[in-house]
Amino acid sequence: YSFEQMALATVARRVPCALRSLVVSGFLLQIKAVSFAATLLYPSWVRVVEGGLQVDDTMTRYRITMGMCSVPCLLGWCYLMSRRKQLQQDLDAPPYQDDVALSRESPPPSDKGSDPDEAVGGTAGG
Repeated sequence: YSFEQMALATVARRVPCALRSLVVSGFLLQIKAVSFAATLLYPSWVRVVEGGLQVDDTMTRYRITMGMCSVPCLLGWCYLMSRRKQLQQDLDAPPYQDDVALSRESPPPSDKGSDPDEAVGGTAGG
């Protein structure tokens, strides 16, 4: 599994049902936006590395690029570690109430008779 898939699974699991589609869509939009920006900026980045840093070797340029790619991941990791205690409390918290309610719902009553009291187990006459 990729890091992106694991992050998406974690986000989808920890968000309340009512907000899940919105949060997952926003997450996927962010991934696409970063990918699009990287595609647009890569030619400029190559010019900076070749012209500004005087790196002509392709493998060295790739290594520099991959090294720079890890900077946002390192910053994110530092941020998560600074909030580690709060995140652990969030993970240990019970599930959201709407998720619990959905898992406890009983199946709808069957339509065995036309009398509404029959559906709840009572009798009309007493």
